[in-house]
Amino acid sequence: PVDNEIVFIDLQTKLKIGSIPLSSPRGLCFNAAGQLFAISGTTIVRLDLGMEAGVPFVQQTQTVVASSLEAPYALTLDASGNLYVTDKGNSHQVKVFSANGALLRTIGNPGGLQVGHYDENRMQNPEGLALDSRGQLWVCEYDAWPKRVSVWDAATGKLVKGLYGPPHYGGGGTIDPDDPTRLFFAQYGNLTQWRLDWSKGEAKLENICVRRQIMGTPEEIDRWHQRIPERPMTIGGRTYLVPTFSGFLRYNDNTPICLLGDDGVAWPVAFVGTLRRWAPDGVRALPEVIDMYPQDPN
Repeated sequence: PVDNEIVFIDLQTKLKIGSIPLSSPRGLCFNAAGQLFAISGTTIVRLDLGMEAGVPFVQQTQTVVASSLEAPYALTLDASGNLYVTDKGNSHQVKVFSANGALLRTIGNPGGLQVGHYDENRMQNPEGLALDSRGQLWVCEYDAWPKRVSVWDAATGKLVKGLYGPPHYGGGGTIDPDDPTRLFFAQYGNLTQWRLDWSKGEAKLENICVRRQIMGTPEEIDRWHQRIPERPMTIGGRTYLVPTFSGFLRYNDNTPICLLGDDGVAWPVAFVGTLRRWAPDGVRALPEVIDMYPQDPN
């Protein structure tokens, strides 16, 4: 994409044997007839290739999909020649087009990045994708909250299953001492809540409690999103997430105490530790801190 070209490499000699100019190229795939499909900006083109003296060249270029895409990333083809394209932008879906470019259907609910109650039928940053022999579409979602590979029925668009992984190296998370079916997992300034089924040995994502990318300005993110606690404490029927010595509190850094709302979103209601991160020149005036969160009068 930086050089605006498709490069051809000889796998035996490992040398570049040619290139084709193409504006903002992304995903590539060949059909059974040897035609090359490529994403170019917000369109998909088909390139009919030829070979002269061992160097590929373009005989003909045709725009197959000229609209309906916002930020396409990768594509693949099924046995019927239909195109499956991961599209970000405001949709974060897989869009399916016929061989002649007609939009057939979309897979997944639109919307993309989530905070609050989790909708497993919404993809977040879908990128790589592949079709298997059973008609299932596998989508790698380039995200860590959750980190997921989702599997869909390619024909109906129904979610088959989601394969979830931890957002960082190793384990983590804290089980609610008052409700052992609840697990909170915080890392890199984000927080998720999971429902545990001990009899089945399964976990289901319920809430994305904090997602730093869409919950504040860059200044707010720097101030509190990097120190999200994950230990739950229930007081008066309300769930708080509190810092512990095993978390960032051991650095005497500013760490928020968060209140979990009914909508599954957690916001800070108090801070513990030094105020050194609030301003490079010392402690800020308290009213400025309060004014950051007018949505919580308490």
